[in-house]
Amino acid sequence: MPEDVVTFVHLSDTHLGSTYDAEYYGTKPAVELERVVAAINALPEAPDFVVHTGDICGGAEVDSQGTKEGYQLARQIVSTLKVPFYAVAGNHDSVPLIRRFLPPGLHQPLVSDRTRLAYTFRARFLTGVILDAREGPGPAGFLPDDQLEALDALLSMERGPVCIFLHFPFLPIGVGWVDELAVKNGEALQSLLGRHHGRVRGSFFGHIHSPLFVTTDGLLAVSAPSPAIHFRLHPGMLFATIPGSHPKAWHVTLSNKATRILSLAPNC
Repeated sequence: MPEDVVTFVHLSDTHLGSTYDAEYYGTKPAVELERVVAAINALPEAPDFVVHTGDICGGAEVDSQGTKEGYQLARQIVSTLKVPFYAVAGNHDSVPLIRRFLPPGLHQPLVSDRTRLAYTFRARFLTGVILDAREGPGPAGFLPDDQLEALDALLSMERGPVCIFLHFPFLPIGVGWVDELAVKNGEALQSLLGRHHGRVRGSFFGHIHSPLFVTTDGLLAVSAPSPAIHFRLHPGMLFATIPGSHPKAWHVTLSNKATRILSLAPNC
Protein backbone atom coordinates (compact mmCIF):
# COMPACT_ATOMS: atom_id res chain seq x y z
CA MET A 1 0.00 0.00 0.00
CA PRO A 2 1.42 3.46 -0.88
CA GLU A 3 2.57 5.49 2.11
CA ASP A 4 0.20 8.35 1.22
CA VAL A 5 -2.90 6.14 1.37
CA VAL A 6 -4.83 4.78 4.36
CA THR A 7 -7.54 2.16 4.02
CA PHE A 8 -9.95 0.82 6.60
CA VAL A 9 -13.18 -1.15 6.89
CA HIS A 10 -16.11 0.43 8.71
CA LEU A 11 -18.82 -1.88 10.06
CA SER A 12 -21.46 -1.45 12.70
CA ASP A 13 -24.44 -2.88 14.57
CA THR A 14 -23.67 -6.59 14.44
CA HIS A 15 -25.90 -7.27 17.50
CA LEU A 16 -24.48 -10.63 18.52
CA GLY A 17 -26.46 -12.67 21.04
CA SER A 18 -25.10 -15.01 23.69
CA THR A 19 -24.92 -18.01 21.36
CA TYR A 20 -23.78 -18.62 17.80
CA ASP A 21 -27.34 -19.47 16.69
CA ALA A 22 -29.06 -16.51 18.39
CA GLU A 23 -31.38 -14.71 15.97
CA TYR A 24 -32.04 -11.00 15.41
CA TYR A 25 -35.05 -10.11 13.24
CA GLY A 26 -34.76 -13.48 11.54
CA THR A 27 -31.03 -13.38 10.84
CA LYS A 28 -28.09 -14.96 12.68
CA PRO A 29 -25.72 -12.09 13.52
CA ALA A 30 -22.74 -14.34 14.27
CA VAL A 31 -22.99 -15.91 10.82
CA GLU A 32 -23.23 -12.48 9.17
CA LEU A 33 -20.20 -11.20 11.11
CA GLU A 34 -18.20 -14.27 10.10
CA ARG A 35 -18.99 -13.52 6.44
CA VAL A 36 -17.87 -9.90 6.78
CA VAL A 37 -14.62 -10.92 8.50
CA ALA A 38 -13.97 -13.49 5.75
CA ALA A 39 -14.55 -10.78 3.11
CA ILE A 40 -12.09 -8.47 4.88
CA ASN A 41 -9.45 -11.19 5.05
CA ALA A 42 -9.99 -11.92 1.35
CA LEU A 43 -9.26 -8.35 0.21
CA PRO A 44 -6.33 -8.20 -2.24
CA GLU A 45 -4.54 -5.79 0.09
CA ALA A 46 -5.15 -5.80 3.83
CA PRO A 47 -6.65 -2.59 5.22
CA ASP A 48 -4.75 -0.64 7.86
CA PHE A 49 -7.47 -1.30 10.44
CA VAL A 50 -11.09 -2.28 11.01
CA VAL A 51 -13.42 -0.08 13.06
CA HIS A 52 -16.77 -1.16 14.49
CA THR A 53 -19.02 1.77 15.40
CA GLY A 54 -21.02 0.10 18.11
CA ASP A 55 -23.76 -2.30 19.15
CA ILE A 56 -21.38 -5.19 18.80
CA CYS A 57 -23.72 -7.28 20.96
CA GLY A 58 -27.27 -7.07 22.29
CA GLY A 59 -30.48 -5.86 20.71
CA ALA A 60 -34.24 -6.20 20.52
CA GLU A 61 -34.53 -9.90 19.68
CA VAL A 62 -31.32 -11.06 21.33
CA ASP A 63 -30.14 -10.08 24.82
CA SER A 64 -31.13 -6.44 25.35
CA GLN A 65 -27.63 -5.58 26.53
CA GLY A 66 -24.46 -7.38 25.45
CA THR A 67 -23.47 -10.37 27.57
CA LYS A 68 -20.13 -11.91 28.48
CA GLU A 69 -20.91 -14.86 26.20
CA GLY A 70 -21.74 -12.49 23.34
CA TYR A 71 -18.41 -10.67 23.60
CA GLN A 72 -16.56 -13.97 23.90
CA LEU A 73 -18.23 -14.99 20.64
CA ALA A 74 -17.31 -11.64 19.05
CA ARG A 75 -13.69 -12.10 20.11
CA GLN A 76 -13.66 -15.61 18.64
CA ILE A 77 -14.79 -14.26 15.25
CA VAL A 78 -12.87 -10.98 15.22
CA SER A 79 -9.62 -12.62 16.34
CA THR A 80 -9.30 -14.10 12.84
CA LEU A 81 -8.77 -10.59 11.42
CA LYS A 82 -5.22 -9.92 10.24
CA VAL A 83 -5.28 -6.19 11.09
CA PRO A 84 -5.94 -4.02 14.20
CA PHE A 85 -9.55 -3.82 15.39
CA TYR A 86 -11.01 -0.75 17.09
CA ALA A 87 -14.43 -0.65 18.75
CA VAL A 88 -16.91 2.09 19.59
CA ALA A 89 -19.42 1.53 22.41
CA GLY A 90 -23.06 1.58 21.29
CA ASN A 91 -26.18 1.91 23.42
CA HIS A 92 -26.47 -1.90 23.69
CA ASP A 93 -22.78 -2.38 24.54
CA SER A 94 -20.86 -2.88 27.79
CA VAL A 95 -17.61 -0.92 28.07
CA PRO A 96 -16.10 -3.28 30.69
CA LEU A 97 -16.83 -6.28 28.47
CA ILE A 98 -15.42 -4.57 25.37
CA ARG A 99 -12.25 -3.72 27.32
CA ARG A 100 -12.02 -7.32 28.54
CA PHE A 101 -12.73 -9.23 25.34
CA LEU A 102 -12.11 -6.75 22.50
CA PRO A 103 -9.37 -4.40 23.73
CA PRO A 104 -8.31 -1.89 21.07
CA GLY A 105 -4.92 -1.99 19.40
CA LEU A 106 -2.30 0.63 20.19
CA HIS A 107 -4.17 3.70 21.44
CA GLN A 108 -4.18 6.66 23.82
CA PRO A 109 -7.10 7.55 26.12
CA LEU A 110 -8.94 10.71 25.08
CA VAL A 111 -10.31 11.40 28.57
CA SER A 112 -9.56 10.09 32.07
CA ASP A 113 -13.07 8.69 32.65
CA ARG A 114 -12.59 4.90 32.43
CA THR A 115 -16.35 4.32 32.25
CA ARG A 116 -16.16 5.79 28.75
CA LEU A 117 -14.60 4.15 25.71
CA ALA A 118 -13.00 7.29 24.25
CA TYR A 119 -9.52 7.12 22.76
CA THR A 120 -7.27 7.96 19.81
CA PHE A 121 -5.08 5.80 17.57
CA ARG A 122 -2.73 6.22 14.63
CA ALA A 123 -2.72 4.54 11.22
CA ARG A 124 0.05 5.82 8.94
CA PHE A 125 -0.61 9.57 8.61
CA LEU A 126 -4.20 9.37 9.96
CA THR A 127 -5.37 9.99 13.54
CA GLY A 128 -8.55 8.14 14.50
CA VAL A 129 -10.72 9.44 17.34
CA ILE A 130 -13.21 7.17 19.10
CA LEU A 131 -16.00 9.02 20.93
CA ASP A 132 -18.44 7.60 23.50
CA ALA A 133 -21.83 9.33 23.37
CA ARG A 134 -23.91 6.78 25.29
CA GLU A 135 -26.51 8.27 27.63
CA GLY A 136 -28.10 5.72 29.94
CA PRO A 137 -30.32 3.00 28.46
CA GLY A 138 -32.02 5.26 25.91
CA PRO A 139 -31.53 5.14 22.14
CA ALA A 140 -30.28 8.74 21.77
CA GLY A 141 -26.80 9.99 22.59
CA PHE A 142 -25.08 12.86 24.38
CA LEU A 143 -21.41 13.86 24.25
CA PRO A 144 -19.94 14.85 27.64
CA ASP A 145 -18.09 18.14 27.90
CA ASP A 146 -14.76 16.48 28.68
CA GLN A 147 -14.77 14.63 25.35
CA LEU A 148 -15.70 17.76 23.41
CA GLU A 149 -12.95 19.73 25.15
CA ALA A 150 -10.36 16.99 24.61
CA LEU A 151 -11.35 16.67 20.94
CA ASP A 152 -11.09 20.44 20.44
CA ALA A 153 -7.62 20.45 22.02
CA LEU A 154 -6.47 17.52 19.88
CA LEU A 155 -7.71 19.08 16.64
CA SER A 156 -6.06 22.38 17.55
CA MET A 157 -2.69 20.63 17.87
CA GLU A 158 -3.02 17.98 15.16
CA ARG A 159 -1.65 18.92 11.75
CA GLY A 160 -2.51 15.72 9.90
CA PRO A 161 -5.90 14.36 8.79
CA VAL A 162 -8.35 13.07 11.40
CA CYS A 163 -11.36 10.74 11.24
CA ILE A 164 -14.04 10.70 13.94
CA PHE A 165 -15.85 7.49 14.92
CA LEU A 166 -18.96 7.34 17.12
CA HIS A 167 -22.13 5.29 17.37
CA PHE A 168 -24.85 7.90 16.99
CA PRO A 169 -25.60 10.27 14.12
CA PHE A 170 -25.09 13.92 15.03
CA LEU A 171 -26.08 15.84 11.87
CA PRO A 172 -29.84 16.31 11.28
CA ILE A 173 -30.98 14.66 8.05
CA GLY A 174 -34.72 15.36 8.10
CA VAL A 175 -35.88 11.77 8.74
CA GLY A 176 -37.82 11.92 11.99
CA TRP A 177 -36.90 8.60 13.56
CA VAL A 178 -33.22 9.06 12.68
CA ASP A 179 -33.02 12.55 14.15
CA GLU A 180 -34.68 11.28 17.35
CA LEU A 181 -31.82 8.77 17.75
CA ALA A 182 -29.08 11.34 17.24
CA VAL A 183 -26.62 12.97 19.64
CA LYS A 184 -28.75 15.46 21.59
CA ASN A 185 -25.96 18.05 21.63
CA GLY A 186 -24.90 17.25 18.10
CA GLU A 187 -24.81 20.96 17.25
CA ALA A 188 -21.86 21.35 19.62
CA LEU A 189 -19.94 18.58 17.84
CA GLN A 190 -20.90 19.94 14.42
CA SER A 191 -19.67 23.42 15.38
CA LEU A 192 -16.43 22.02 16.81
CA LEU A 193 -15.67 19.95 13.73
CA GLY A 194 -16.59 22.89 11.51
CA ARG A 195 -13.86 24.96 13.12
CA HIS A 196 -11.36 22.25 12.14
CA HIS A 197 -12.94 21.01 8.90
CA GLY A 198 -9.64 21.31 7.02
CA ARG A 199 -8.23 18.43 9.09
CA VAL A 200 -11.38 16.34 9.67
CA ARG A 201 -11.67 13.98 6.71
CA GLY A 202 -14.90 12.42 7.86
CA SER A 203 -17.07 11.23 10.72
CA PHE A 204 -18.28 7.64 10.68
CA PHE A 205 -21.17 6.27 12.70
CA GLY A 206 -23.76 3.48 12.92
CA HIS A 207 -26.94 3.04 14.97
CA ILE A 208 -29.42 3.55 12.10
CA HIS A 209 -28.66 0.26 10.29
CA SER A 210 -28.65 1.96 6.93
CA PRO A 211 -26.07 3.36 4.50
CA LEU A 212 -26.12 7.14 4.54
CA PHE A 213 -23.83 9.93 3.33
CA VAL A 214 -24.39 13.48 4.56
CA THR A 215 -22.33 16.59 3.82
CA THR A 216 -23.04 19.77 5.79
CA ASP A 217 -20.80 22.84 5.82
CA GLY A 218 -17.99 20.78 4.34
CA LEU A 219 -18.32 17.97 6.93
CA LEU A 220 -18.69 14.42 5.61
CA ALA A 221 -20.72 12.06 7.82
CA VAL A 222 -21.07 8.39 6.84
CA SER A 223 -23.30 5.72 8.34
CA ALA A 224 -22.37 2.06 8.01
CA PRO A 225 -25.04 -0.50 7.18
CA SER A 226 -25.69 -3.38 9.57
CA PRO A 227 -24.71 -6.91 8.53
CA ALA A 228 -27.58 -8.20 10.68
CA ILE A 229 -30.59 -6.15 9.59
CA HIS A 230 -31.26 -3.20 7.27
CA PHE A 231 -33.51 -0.25 8.20
CA ARG A 232 -34.98 1.76 5.32
CA LEU A 233 -34.71 5.53 5.67
CA HIS A 234 -38.41 6.22 5.15
CA PRO A 235 -39.41 9.66 6.51
CA GLY A 236 -42.53 8.42 8.24
CA MET A 237 -41.57 5.12 9.82
CA LEU A 238 -38.91 2.48 10.18
CA PHE A 239 -38.94 -0.60 7.92
CA ALA A 240 -36.71 -3.54 8.82
CA THR A 241 -35.53 -5.83 6.03
CA ILE A 242 -33.08 -8.72 5.96
CA PRO A 243 -29.85 -7.42 4.39
CA GLY A 244 -29.75 -9.70 1.34
CA SER A 245 -27.84 -7.78 -1.33
CA HIS A 246 -27.57 -4.58 0.76
CA PRO A 247 -24.06 -3.44 1.64
CA LYS A 248 -22.78 -4.89 4.90
CA ALA A 249 -19.73 -2.70 5.53
CA TRP A 250 -17.67 0.05 3.89
CA HIS A 251 -14.16 -0.23 2.47
CA VAL A 252 -12.74 3.28 2.86
CA THR A 253 -9.64 4.65 1.14
CA LEU A 254 -8.16 8.02 2.13
CA SER A 255 -5.46 9.77 0.13
CA ASN A 256 -4.17 13.31 0.20
CA LYS A 257 -6.62 14.23 -2.54
CA ALA A 258 -9.72 12.08 -2.17
CA THR A 259 -11.94 9.87 -0.02
CA ARG A 260 -13.29 6.74 -1.70
CA ILE A 261 -15.97 4.58 -0.09
CA LEU A 262 -16.92 1.25 -1.62
CA SER A 263 -19.29 -1.48 -0.53
CA LEU A 264 -17.52 -4.47 1.00
CA ALA A 265 -18.70 -7.65 -0.72
CA PRO A 266 -22.43 -6.82 -0.75
CA ASN A 267 -23.28 -10.43 -1.59
CA CYS A 268 -21.02 -12.02 1.01
